[in-house]
Amino acid sequence: HPGSGSGRKIFWPQTSTCTRPGSLQPDEHRPAPDRPAVRFDGTETTDRFPLELPGQRQFDIVGLGANAWDTLIPIPKHPARDEKVRYKSFSRAIGGQTAVALSIAASCGFRCAYLGGVGDDEEGVRIQAALVELGLDISGLKVRPGGQSQVAFILVDEKTAHRTIVWGRSDGMIISP
Repeated sequence: HPGSGSGRKIFWPQTSTCTRPGSLQPDEHRPAPDRPAVRFDGTETTDRFPLELPGQRQFDIVGLGANAWDTLIPIPKHPARDEKVRYKSFSRAIGGQTAVALSIAASCGFRCAYLGGVGDDEEGVRIQAALVELGLDISGLKVRPGGQSQVAFILVDEKTAHRTIVWGRSDGMIISP
């Protein structure tokens, strides 16, 4: 259980307003000294992280991790073994935890850079174009010659939102720190 025991993992109380990059004043990112923070286990603490933000940064967020080219297919129900299920529509979009998280942050106005790998295949070209269109810097993206970019086919039950994901990629698409 995160935060249990003598760990010092804490999160800050949420504020009632949303701020854009550059709108924070030097100490606004910290909770007020008279408001305790809450640990993951629910206990309060006045512990504070020494958080200093550099004045000039090229990026607000840099992410290292997965990307994918997803095909989302809503279906009326998950098929039984050897059963066919007809779909009415499908969509394709950028996927992968890191790529999606950075895309959301970029849509909120944060300057984001993505570090990862794609193959030199058609899906890799699509992934690169989508990341650029979403406002991410991809100068740290490595294109792997002969590689297969990560592709996922996601069956989503229209009633329950349960999903089944079939995916694949070549080794070397994920870059390690």
